[in-house]
Amino acid sequence: MNKLDNWTDQVLNSLDGIQKAAPSLDLLDRVMAQLPQNNVMPKWQLRLTAAAACLLIALNIYVFDFDKQESSKQPSTEYVKLVEDFSLYQ
Repeated sequence: MNKLDNWTDQVLNSLDGIQKAAPSLDLLDRVMAQLPQNNVMPKWQLRLTAAAACLLIALNIYVFDFDKQESSKQPSTEYVKLVEDFSLYQ
């Protein structure tokens, strides 16, 4: 294991003299120059997105409310008879 210990020590010590990477001084200025200056969403697109979101929320509320109303109804007489008689195939 002495060879293995020496090898791991050599690998770990191989990075002792390395220097950190340093960006150039004008790198931030060059990156900022390449970014678009007007990154705001147009008002018509924002309104369209808000209207679509409201429509989707209203549709979900309607569907879940309709589902609650349907499930609260009393079962039909055929279903009750089926459950009382346990005759599945009549």
